[in-house]
Amino acid sequence: FDVFNFEEPNLGVATVTGSVNGSERTSHVAQNLNSEAVISLADDAVVSVDSAVPDSFWRGFVMSGGDNQGGISGAGGKSTVVVADRASFTVQQDLHMTLGLDAAAESALKVIGPDATVAINGQLRMAIDDLGTPSSGSATIHSVITGDSHSTITVGGDALIDQGSLLVELDGYSPIGGESYTLLAAGNIVGTSFRDQDFSLAPLRPGLSWDLAIGSNSILLNVLGSALLCDLNGDSQCDIGDLDLLIEGIAAGSSDQILDLNGDGMVVLSDRDAWLTLAGAENLPSGNAYLVGDANLDGAVDVPDFNIWNGAKFTTSGLWSEGDFNADGSTDVTDFNAWNGNKFLSSAAVS
Repeated sequence: FDVFNFEEPNLGVATVTGSVNGSERTSHVAQNLNSEAVISLADDAVVSVDSAVPDSFWRGFVMSGGDNQGGISGAGGKSTVVVADRASFTVQQDLHMTLGLDAAAESALKVIGPDATVAINGQLRMAIDDLGTPSSGSATIHSVITGDSHSTITVGGDALIDQGSLLVELDGYSPIGGESYTLLAAGNIVGTSFRDQDFSLAPLRPGLSWDLAIGSNSILLNVLGSALLCDLNGDSQCDIGDLDLLIEGIAAGSSDQILDLNGDGMVVLSDRDAWLTLAGAENLPSGNAYLVGDANLDGAVDVPDFNIWNGAKFTTSGLWSEGDFNADGSTDVTDFNAWNGNKFLSSAAVS
């Protein structure tokens, strides 16, 4: 192993090229039960593995199992490779995910965001050895989606996926419908489905659904449907219940991606304005935005809205429907001032 040589011109580049211990060695991590290995690559980190063992089935990099002579004697521990930012991870031959003999053996290839590079120039073998024997452990591709595009794992040869698992996670992004992500592209995909699929970390807005399309050369993850972005509670309407949820979320400092209507990564007062615009376009004949101070969302700021504010003044319900227009958690003078600034105005008359 020649790791982090720190010599020009490869300063900061980690390269595994066989072994100083002799050609009988292979590259593997987390061989034994209860062992754990994590390789985390971020920023512009570059790691490549080039390991071709003579007279051995195993070429490349082995996660969770294997031994240093290209066998499968290890029970297998837990191993994770994380590739984020603009980092690059390359295996010149095959990537063997979970060769261990124990059911507790597990491996994960975690790819974060749209700018990472993951290249496997040989085969990707997920929880299955070169003789076709499935592992009782698990091997997982963990895709962390952070925007409307995502990095693609490229495999030069076969990608054997049917004993593997897929975990999808959303981080700081809430799809709006129509997105399509190529999670993996290969010379040939062996298998028509993953053994397990987990979308519990990737909740979608109402009206949207995940669709996984596995073809002969690619794995696509599509977002089907069209989201009504201002429908926050899933009842297919944009009404006061949704706005109350949003006002509560802003007051509480929520990080719920569904409440981040303008996509800036924060749930703040600008999301209130985005909701008023979206809901107005959906509900009002004029298509104009609702006005701040329109407590009952009837399209006008008038006496009934003042009465709602007056009935709830100096309370801390933190609801638009009870006069908290600025989402600070209370109904007070600042909310009256918001009503007063728009009093007797109508959304129908605002262009």
